[in-house]
Amino acid sequence: MTRGRRVGLAAAIALALFVAYEVISSFVAFTDDAYVQSDLVALAPQVTGRIIAVHVADNQDVAEGDLLASIDPVPFQLALDQRRADLAEARAQIASDQHRIASARDALAAASSAADFASENEKRLTTLASAQDVSRVALD
Repeated sequence: MTRGRRVGLAAAIALALFVAYEVISSFVAFTDDAYVQSDLVALAPQVTGRIIAVHVADNQDVAEGDLLASIDPVPFQLALDQRRADLAEARAQIASDQHRIASARDALAAASSAADFASENEKRLTTLASAQDVSRVALD
C-alpha cells in the first residue's frame, strides 16, 4: 500500500469517527459519572395552518392533551362560511328546480289535453266528412 493511500485511509477513518461521535452525542450526553439520554419528539398537527400562538416554553413538561399551539382559525372559518353559502344556494336551486318541474308538468298536461282535443276533433270531423256534412278542407 502506498503512502498516499495510507494517509487517505487514515483521514477517512478519522472523518468517520468524527461523524459517528457527532451523531451519538446528539442523542446521548455523558460525563465521567453518569449519562443522560435526550428524547427527540416529532410534532405534527392533524391540520395545516399558520401558528398564531405557542402555549409551551422550552423544556416544559407536557402531558397528553395539553394545548401546545393555536392555529389561525380564520381560513377554516372562511371555508366553513363558503360551504354554508354553497349549501344555501343549493337549497334555493332545489326550490327553483321544483317550480320548473311543476311548470313543465303543467305544460305537459296542457299539451296532452290539446293533443286529446285535436284527436277528438279529427274523429268528429272524419265522421262528418264521410257523411259529406263538412268540407274536405275543414278536415285537412
